[in-house]
Amino acid sequence: MKPRVLIVGVLALVCGLSAMVLVKNLNKPGGPAIERAEVVYAAADVKPGETLTEPMLELRKVRVEEIEEDAIRKIADAVDRAALGQIDKGDRLRQKKLAERGAGRGMAALIKTGMRAFTIQTPSFSGSLAGFLLPGNKVDVLLTAASNAGADDETGGAMTTTLLQNVEILAIHTAVNAPTGNRINPDDARSITLMVTPDEAEKLDLGQNKGTLHVSLRNAKDEGKASTKPTMLSDLQLRPKKPAAVLASARAPAPLPPPVPFVPQPPPAPLVVRLPIRTLRGTVSGADVLTFVEPIRTSNGVTPWPPAMPGRATVADSADLVVREFQR
Repeated sequence: MKPRVLIVGVLALVCGLSAMVLVKNLNKPGGPAIERAEVVYAAADVKPGETLTEPMLELRKVRVEEIEEDAIRKIADAVDRAALGQIDKGDRLRQKKLAERGAGRGMAALIKTGMRAFTIQTPSFSGSLAGFLLPGNKVDVLLTAASNAGADDETGGAMTTTLLQNVEILAIHTAVNAPTGNRINPDDARSITLMVTPDEAEKLDLGQNKGTLHVSLRNAKDEGKASTKPTMLSDLQLRPKKPAAVLASARAPAPLPPPVPFVPQPPPAPLVVRLPIRTLRGTVSGADVLTFVEPIRTSNGVTPWPPAMPGRATVADSADLVVREFQR
């Protein structure tokens, strides 16, 4: 037999055996069967606060190991429940994405149990973040308030402090979803609705009435509490600070003047009265002058001043003299 014929025969035999093995392997049954189960998917886009209906939902089979623990497996379990956030077509529905049945629709359905929705006014929104705030963002709330403590106020007349941290935005004015382009028109954003606790709502209300509220945008993954302290107008060094000794002396009360010693005052001088009189001795008339001292009045009564002295007459003595002379 020629070598060429032998080689062709061997190659034909090898190819035949290979084809037979391949066909045999294809006819073998596959590995273990993959277990699948049905879960609910969104068949259309759903906006936050919108109530789900049956046409918005569909069932799909997926591998069991890919199904989340809170995945919704029946369409009936999702119907008449409001979406807590934006749900895109083809998203798998989960319990945490839907409000409880009966929680309502719109804004009320977006508020978590135990939380409150509080709206703050933003008169300077156009200059704050230029309209880049969107529903779902996390922000810090800053309060700026003026002080009326006078020239010695350590704050310098105003102060800004971080009132709240890591607060979620529920709505920008009336928009509860992020618009196309992920940007809010600043002219349409006159208020921001935040989701806060009842205690935080009280702080916002008081701060809004006593000062001006602003917000600062946070990274979505930054959920830590920042350690901050109030910033005072004096920290900006718009005017030189007074030395501590000057401030201490300004706050210290002025010393009281020394007491004035009591010096008793002498009583006022008595009033000397001279009274001219006319005398009559029989048929002979004459003139005389009576001198007497008026008594002074004190807290203890009337006291003559000075005491009765020889040669001095009182009013009573003068009256007696006139009567005696007249009787003579």
